Amino acid sequence: MKKAVVVILVVIVAIGLLFTFLKNDAGAISFEYKFKPGQVDKYKTTMDMTMDVPGMPAQFKNGSSNTMNASFITTQKVLSVNKDGTAKVEMTLSNFDMKIGGMSMNSLAKMMEQKTTMTMSKEGGIGGLDGMDKASSSGMDTKSLFSQMSSYQMPHKRINKGDSWVSTTPMPYGGEIKITSKLVAQNVPIAGTNASKIMQTYEGHGDLSDSKSKSTMFPSGSNVKGTMDMKGHGVIYFSEAQGKLIETHTATTATVYMQFPAGTRGMPSNGKVQMKTDMKMHMTKI
Repeated sequence: MKKAVVVILVVIVAIGLLFTFLKNDAGAISFEYKFKPGQVDKYKTTMDMTMDVPGMPAQFKNGSSNTMNASFITTQKVLSVNKDGTAKVEMTLSNFDMKIGGMSMNSLAKMMEQKTTMTMSKEGGIGGLDGMDKASSSGMDTKSLFSQMSSYQMPHKRINKGDSWVSTTPMPYGGEIKITSKLVAQNVPIAGTNASKIMQTYEGHGDLSDSKSKSTMFPSGSNVKGTMDMKGHGVIYFSEAQGKLIETHTATTATVYMQFPAGTRGMPSNGKVQMKTDMKMHMTKI
């Protein structure tokens, strides 16, 4: 059960990252989102993850259960559009299919099936988040996470082919992710349309001690210490004509180092635990 909860937390983070790695400002190439009242867009996301905990005693490892495969549908419906171009958007997460070690975990995946509303800018910024109550019950401040992720993603300057820019976004349990982006191509044929191609690299570091007040992962007064490192790369396809995200591919590796008090039940004798998670995600407009 604990491992399943960890997997669900990873899914929460992934959803946030999928919709916030691309935040835009008008430039030589306009990446503005285009909104119309009643407009509905759907995206299918697939995820494949492997988790390795090399420091744990053999009796606490469970072979294939360290793998996870999941898919879900995200539906975005524009409820209204303001004069400044911002829009009130309803986002629905549904059709979850989750397997851990080949075994269905759809009963737990139901935790993720819900609706939330938000205000979305033409540049992709997110604010006024209302919802995610089920996800927040996991102990992660998802409202704060999604809101903070709306900042600093694209430069306040004109963007031309070959331009690179650096931005940051919060990590879920403290620290931040540095995102380096580069516009590498235009008019790339994909999914029946033409889109611009943006390559990205990710690098992040967080101190888990910063998260104790934000999460039920670490009870108050816990002596657990540790860090989280993240790295990865991705590619984004965005259609300027449609004003929509068309497709994304990301591959990330997160390594968590934790130090429990020596003698903690279920932990190695020295209290040191390392957990490495490799994850690949693919999102396509459907």
